[in-house]
Amino acid sequence: MVSKSTPTPVRRRAVTDSLKDARRDVILAAAQELFCKQAFETISMSTIAASVGLAKGTLYLYFRTREEIFLTLLTRELRAWLLSLCTSAREFPAPEDVLDWIADSLASRSELLRLAALLHSVLERNVSVETAREFKLSFDAGLSATSKHLTPALHLENDEEARRFLRWLQVCILGLCQMAYPSPTVEAAMAQEPRLAHMVIDFRKELRSMLGAMLAGMRRKEYRNGE
Repeated sequence: MVSKSTPTPVRRRAVTDSLKDARRDVILAAAQELFCKQAFETISMSTIAASVGLAKGTLYLYFRTREEIFLTLLTRELRAWLLSLCTSAREFPAPEDVLDWIADSLASRSELLRLAALLHSVLERNVSVETAREFKLSFDAGLSATSKHLTPALHLENDEEARRFLRWLQVCILGLCQMAYPSPTVEAAMAQEPRLAHMVIDFRKELRSMLGAMLAGMRRKEYRNGE
């Protein structure tokens, strides 16, 4: 995961691959720092460049768009979470323990959730074909590797079922993020109106309930027979 400490400006020219990689990391760290403090739509390429002491034009040598920067951050966050899931899946004796871990760990990763909520509607809309291709390939590789660990952990029949479980998990996350983390205006309105109390969503609780129902459905005879 990218460090959240305030980045130190890198002012000298990056001429070697190692220096270029280091500067990319500084840029990503600065973008993540900004993302922790403010809404995505308020962060611009100019804002990011200024935070690392670079000219805006120099920033474009490393990332072509703001969306490319945050898609890179999402890739790192996803990779770290999937690796952690693979490791943890081996430790739990029952599928329900895996579901608990998934719900708990995702609820604690606010940046991953916020970035994931932006993926299809924002981050994938302003990147090059090559960048999109690299992201999708990386994502697919992560899902494939993770499914091999989830198949025995969730007592599923094969890795394809585990991949389907992960796809449905993504759908659950996207939907719940929109409902559980509304805009400040909507959040304030719901807090002030008792009649809207039932619309306040506990992300962790709702996700765990959905995962339990999803896994139970995958075990049903009708599902396994393709009915």
